[in-house]
Amino acid sequence: MNRIGATAILATAIVSIIAIVATAPGRSQTPAPCLHVPLAVVVDLNNDRQAPVIDHARDAVRDGQPRILHIDREDADAHRAASLRGTPVRSGFDRDEYPVAASEEGGAGADVRYISPRANRSAGSTMGRALAPFCNGQAFILEP
Repeated sequence: MNRIGATAILATAIVSIIAIVATAPGRSQTPAPCLHVPLAVVVDLNNDRQAPVIDHARDAVRDGQPRILHIDREDADAHRAASLRGTPVRSGFDRDEYPVAASEEGGAGADVRYISPRANRSAGSTMGRALAPFCNGQAFILEP
């Protein structure tokens, strides 16, 4: 197992322990603090269901977009608007942007591709769940 994989497993274990302790009987229900780990968190996308997103990310990185991204939830709406500006809506498709809108690197200059809504929304949901425990600024990569 490589260091990135080991770090992702360790981070997941820490999140699980925090969740168990935080919800134990008699404990206050204050939210657990966000996590920040030294290596990039790997968001493992489904090779079948989310293949168009994986292909898009790999192509965009090959074409010069950054591989390592950093969580920036607060600016996601502004990044999405900037990255999709000038790319018209197309019936039956979603506009997938890379770098993703919820990253510091997202926004103007992002690579945009038309993909199936199912793949795009499924990948967004997977990414949201995988990154939920982590603080803004945490480095992450989409499936290598």
